[in-house]
Amino acid sequence: MRRVYSSIIVLLMLLPMLFPTLAISATPINPEAKRVENMLNVAYKSRNRVEALVNNVKANQTLMNLISAAGLMGAFNGNVTLLGNGENLLKTANETYSAGNYIMALNYTFQALDIFRDVFRNIHVIVGKAGGYLERESVIVAEGLIVAANRTLERIKSIRELGNIPSEADEKLSEAEALLNTAELRSLLTKGNVSEVAYRIADAEKLVADALKIIKSKAEEKCAERMDKFIAKVNETFDKIIEKARSLGVNASEVLKMFGFKNLSEIQEMKNNLIGKVRSYIKFGNITQAIKEMDKAMEKIRNMNMEMERVRYIAQYHFNAKLEVKVEKSVKKPFIILDITITNTGNATLIFPNSAFGLTIERSVDGSWKPVYTPISAQVLMMLRPGESRHIVLRVELPAGTYRVAVHAMCEKIFTPVTAYAEFTIP
Repeated sequence: MRRVYSSIIVLLMLLPMLFPTLAISATPINPEAKRVENMLNVAYKSRNRVEALVNNVKANQTLMNLISAAGLMGAFNGNVTLLGNGENLLKTANETYSAGNYIMALNYTFQALDIFRDVFRNIHVIVGKAGGYLERESVIVAEGLIVAANRTLERIKSIRELGNIPSEADEKLSEAEALLNTAELRSLLTKGNVSEVAYRIADAEKLVADALKIIKSKAEEKCAERMDKFIAKVNETFDKIIEKARSLGVNASEVLKMFGFKNLSEIQEMKNNLIGKVRSYIKFGNITQAIKEMDKAMEKIRNMNMEMERVRYIAQYHFNAKLEVKVEKSVKKPFIILDITITNTGNATLIFPNSAFGLTIERSVDGSWKPVYTPISAQVLMMLRPGESRHIVLRVELPAGTYRVAVHAMCEKIFTPVTAYAEFTIP
């Protein structure tokens, strides 16, 4: 027995020599530096994701041709430049972080994240308007090409409804319709001949543009009579757009607001002003200016139609980031016990800035909310998937008043902030 005790004592004496690192205390980690480091990691992942998306689109020559044909190449290149600005900001953030200026580093990081989010969203819109769509950030043009072809066919139909189409223009419209035969296009797509479909659509668009030039030229010759019919058709087309918006289940007023109209009455007022302006130009012989006004109106109609398609796309594919917070209060004097439940009620994963899920307690003071308490938490990113919930129990000492729990997060997919509140009172 004595030998056993002696062996244990010797072993204990040798431990510091065998494991010298045990005697060294851990170096404390700067919480602010850790927070900036975490956000930089998020920003770099966001940059990589948006960069991959842009490269994916660039690599698809068919889609790039469609973007060019839709007149969106300038917008696309502008977003590529904007992505470069975001990368420069991220580089500056990293350098500022290395220099120990954590506040400015965080500021640059958030600016870069805002840019990455805008580019991510804008590229989706541009691709959708060009006739493609993105599924999990992979470009899918096939069905989008059919949508683009049908959109051009609708445009041809609207032109024909103007009536009195010159024979030269009618021939070009017929050629365009032949190129856009839906059955033939689907057959080509089934065989994998996507490029041929894209070329057909581009050629059809050119034919339609040529037809419109002929129509405008003839319209100048017919002056007032033709303009009156054109104006009447604008009225009818606007009504059709509103009807289409409602049939798609899209709030027509919301779409109109995107184009500067508060309600349907304002669009009616705009149409009346347009008619008066065009008639005035015709009265004084300024036919060219009258046609320009009509072109502007038709361009607005086309943009409104495309915007409705975009709204429908977002409704179908866009991530719905929602967050809910509930609080139950109990009293164990002198403390108030808050049992807080945080739930992801949307369909996208949410990212929180710390282990307390970005939680703060605010107090209502003279009609505004002032932060009064932030729990101590580890500066690590937390994720909450759709349908998941987390509980946090806080023990606080607060004076009587009206309070609310605020929880802050960011949508993983589209990098938009998400916030939820729950109020409670302390008598």
